[in-house]
Amino acid sequence: MINGSMFNYKKQESKKKATFDQLLELISNGNFKEGEKLPSERDLAQILNVSRNVLRESIVELTAKGLIEVRERQGIYVRKIDQDGTIDTLKNMQLIPGDF
Repeated sequence: MINGSMFNYKKQESKKKATFDQLLELISNGNFKEGEKLPSERDLAQILNVSRNVLRESIVELTAKGLIEVRERQGIYVRKIDQDGTIDTLKNMQLIPGDF
């Protein structure tokens, strides 16, 4: 189980960036697997110890990068990482290691 106390933010680091990084780490480490539904916004905000507004901003960014998919009235799902060359895009953006 993911524990909110493991996510602490430095003052100079924006919460939006830190939240984005934490979600990206959870996805790339396999805590949230491909095709899996993420917890509700409320639960995820609690887990990451951020407001729902900050979480939504990070979700928008992850969606734009093709890592997650927001399905209306269904939830947020992790996209397949190899779908549409996403893995190559992430390597080029240096969001995941080149040897992944």
